[in-house]
Amino acid sequence: MSSFGLGGTNAHVVLEQAPPRPARPARPGPHLLTFSAADEQALGEVTERLRAHLAEDGRDDLADVAFTLQVSRGGFAVRRAVVVRDREDAVAALGDPERWIGGRTQRRNPKVRLVAPAAEPPSGWWWELHAAVEAVLRHGPAPAGSSREAALGALADALGGLGVPVVRDEGTPAEEVVVAPEDGTTAAAWLLATVARLWLAGASPDWAALHGGLGRRVELPTYPFQRRRFWVKAAPAQAAAQAGEGKTYDRDRWTHLPSWRQRPLPVAGLDERLREAGPWLVLTADERGEALVRRLGRAGAEVTAVRYGDRFAQQDSGDFTIRAGKPDDVAELMYSLVAMPRAIVHGLSLAAAPPAPGADPVEHFAAAQHDGFYSALALARELVDNTGAAPRAELVLLTPQAVSVAGPDLRHPEHATLAALAPSLQQENPRLRCRHLDLDAAAGPAAADALATRVLAAAVCPHEGPMAVRGDETWLRHYAPYPVPEPAEPPFRDGDTVLVTGGLGDVGLVLARHLADRYGARLVLTARSPLPPRAEWDAWLAAPPPGGERAARHVASILDLERRGASVLALSADVADEDAMRAVVEAAVERFGGIDVVVHGAGVQDGAYFNFAHLMDRPQCEAHLAAKVTGFHVLQKVLGEHAADRRITLSSIAAVLGGMTLGPYAAANAALDAYVRTARAEGAGRWVTVDWDTWNIDPDRVAGHSGAVVDYAMTPAEGIDVLERALSAADRVGHLVISTGSLEARLAQWVTGDLHEGDDDFDDRERHPRPELNNPYVEPRPGTEAALADIWSRVLGIDPIGALDNFFELGGHSLLAIELTTRIRRNLAASVPVTGLLECPTVRQLAELLDDRDDDVSGGES
Repeated sequence: MSSFGLGGTNAHVVLEQAPPRPARPARPGPHLLTFSAADEQALGEVTERLRAHLAEDGRDDLADVAFTLQVSRGGFAVRRAVVVRDREDAVAALGDPERWIGGRTQRRNPKVRLVAPAAEPPSGWWWELHAAVEAVLRHGPAPAGSSREAALGALADALGGLGVPVVRDEGTPAEEVVVAPEDGTTAAAWLLATVARLWLAGASPDWAALHGGLGRRVELPTYPFQRRRFWVKAAPAQAAAQAGEGKTYDRDRWTHLPSWRQRPLPVAGLDERLREAGPWLVLTADERGEALVRRLGRAGAEVTAVRYGDRFAQQDSGDFTIRAGKPDDVAELMYSLVAMPRAIVHGLSLAAAPPAPGADPVEHFAAAQHDGFYSALALARELVDNTGAAPRAELVLLTPQAVSVAGPDLRHPEHATLAALAPSLQQENPRLRCRHLDLDAAAGPAAADALATRVLAAAVCPHEGPMAVRGDETWLRHYAPYPVPEPAEPPFRDGDTVLVTGGLGDVGLVLARHLADRYGARLVLTARSPLPPRAEWDAWLAAPPPGGERAARHVASILDLERRGASVLALSADVADEDAMRAVVEAAVERFGGIDVVVHGAGVQDGAYFNFAHLMDRPQCEAHLAAKVTGFHVLQKVLGEHAADRRITLSSIAAVLGGMTLGPYAAANAALDAYVRTARAEGAGRWVTVDWDTWNIDPDRVAGHSGAVVDYAMTPAEGIDVLERALSAADRVGHLVISTGSLEARLAQWVTGDLHEGDDDFDDRERHPRPELNNPYVEPRPGTEAALADIWSRVLGIDPIGALDNFFELGGHSLLAIELTTRIRRNLAASVPVTGLLECPTVRQLAELLDDRDDDVSGGES
C-alpha cells in the first residue's frame, strides 16, 4: 500500500496475507437477514443476488452471513428483512414476498415502548419469551421461571443493551411494540422479527452485541449499482466562479482578517443617477439624515421624508411623522404613500447618543435597538411582497460609527446589529436589494451636506459590499487572508480551568471532551436547562420525565466527561443572568481556585427561534441578543481579572454572509464581534472573537441544508484545531473570520450577488429520472399544475415531476427555493408568498394557493 503526498512525502506499507480462519461449528438459528437499497429495483436485485448466493455456496455459517449483512451494508431508506431457521429456509424465504418484513425508513433512533397484549397469551408464553431474550439477545441461560413483568423487564433491558431506547412512561412519544405471540412463530423468531421492525422504524441496533461478539464478516454479493448517469453541467454564468468555490482542506487558508480599503466613488452625473433611482423614502432623525433629504431635493429627485413625532401624520409638504417604537405607524406610512418608493434609506439610528458615564451597557444596548434593529425589522415587514407585482426596491441601512475602520472610530457597537441584518433581508425577500453604509460624525450643516454626497454616491453605485464614509473618503469592507499556523505551544495548559458558556451544547461538548482528553482540564460548563440533583441522575437516564429529555442528555454528557477523567463543574445558569453567572464564577473559584480560560459559546439552537426576519417576533429576537450580547456584558461584569489574557467567542460567519432565517442570529453575532473589539481597545480583557463556519457535529442537522452550508462544514477535529490556532493568535488579532472555502466567492453569491435574478435561458441542463418517493407519480393537471411542474423540472433537473411530489423530498433547499420562486413570478406572473414553498411544498398545493390568490384578485376587480 502506498500513499503519495503532493509535497513529495511518500509512505509505503507492506501487509502480510491474513492467516486462515480457524474452523468453528455453525451457530443455530433463527437468524435475521437485513439489507437495504436506494430504491425498490435495487432492493429486488439485492434480494435475488443473496438468494442465489446462498443456494450455490454453502460454506459460510448463516449466522456470519447475517452479521455481515447487518454491519457491512449502508443504511439506505428502502429496507427489507427476513427471519429464517437455516440456509434452506433462507433460500425459500428470500423468494417468498409474504415472508418479507419491508418498508421505507424515514427517521432515526425512535424511542420504543413495550405494550402488553389486551388478552393474556397462552400458558408458558412469558417463560418462552424470557428464555428467548436470554438466549438470543443476552446469550445467557434460560430462567427457571418467569412472569409477564419479569419477561417485559428483561426484554426492555435487553433492547436497551442493543442501543434501542426503551421508555416506560405513557407521556413520551414512542414506537409501540405489542408483546404478543404470533401463530406458528416461536418466541425467538418473534424476537428477531421485532428487532427487524425496529430497524425498519429507524433504530440502530448494536449488531455486534446481538451476536455476542462472535460475528465475523464473510464474502457476499456486492451492491447492484443502477448505473444511472448524474453529470452536473455548470451554468455558463457560473462557470467562472466555480474555480473559487468549495471547501479547501488547507486550514492555513481558512482564517481571514476583517479590514477596510479605500474605494473612491465618482460623483460626476450623480444628480441624474439619484433621479433615476427614485422615488426616495428617507427615515431621518438627525442632521445627517436631513442633509440627505436636502441633497436629493437639489438633485431634482422625488423624495419623501419621515421623522419622529408625537403621532402618525402626513404634513402639507407630503412628508410624514411616525411615533418611535410603533410598528403600526410604519405600516400606516407604507399604505399612505402615493408612489411606492424604489430607494429607501433607514437613518433613524444616526441620532444614537453615547452611553452616559457609568451607564449599564446591557440597558444601553437594549434601548438602542428600538431605533435601529427593531425599527429596520418593522420596515422590512412592510416591504415584503406577497403579490409578485411590486417593483424591486433598494434598502439602505445607515449606522453611526458602528464599525471599526481606523481603530478608535468604533463608537456605537450597539448598532452593529443593524449592519448585519442587510444580507438576510435581501436573501429572504425577492423584492429587496439591501446594503449597509456606516457614517462618520458631521460637525455642522456644511459637513453634513458634504457627507450626504458621499453617502448617496455609495447608495446608487453597484453593490460591492458594506461601505463606510470617513471624512471625504469612502471605504469598502474587505476580508484579507491571514494564515494562522499551528501554534508552537498550545494555548491551553495542562490542568487549566476552562469556563465554557453553553458548554453542554453541541460545540461546547466537543471542546470539553478535547480539553479533558488532551489537557486534563478542569471544566466549568453552563447550560440554561435545569439539571436534576445528582442523586436523581440514574433515574433520569433510565426514564426521563416528560420535558426532561434535554436535561437527561446533559446528565449523560457530564457522566461521559467524568469517565474520561475530567473534573467537571456543570451548572444550570442563563449566561444573560448576572446573579447566576456570578454564582458560577464563585463556585469555580471555590472548587478550582480560579478560571484560566473563558469560551463564550452560549447561543440559541432551538429551531423555533429561526425564521424569516419579517416573521420573527421580539421574544424570538431577544433570545439571540441575550445569549450573545447580554451574555458578553455579564461575563465582563463577573469575570474580573480571571482569564484576562485568554478569552474567545464562538461567533458565526452569519455575521458576514447573513443567511435565510438567520437575520436576528446574524445581528446578535455581529454585535458580539463589535463589543469584543471595543473591549480589547479599552483593555477590558484580551478577547478574540471568531466568526465560525458551520460545525458538522450533528450530521442530521447539517444534512437538511443546501450545499452553501454542507459543502463548507467543518469536522469537529478541524474546528478544534482552528480554535487552538485562533486562541494562540489573541496576542495580535481580536477578530477572525473562518471560511473553509473562498470567502470572496461566498460574498459574491450571498452578499453582493442577486439571488433572485434567475437565468431563464439556461434550461438545457440534463434531467435525471424521478427518484423513488413515498408517494406514487400523479400526472399534473393541465394549467397551473402543469406549468409549475415544468418549472420545478427545470430548477431541480428532474423529469417527470408529479403533482404530489414534495419539493424538499426531491432535493430542494433554500437556495433552489429562491430560484424556483423567482422563475414562477417571472414566467407565470403569479403572486408567490415568501413562505409559499414552506407552506405548500407540492405542485398541487402550490397551484391551489396561486389559483386561490388569482381568484381573490379577480373577485376584487369585479
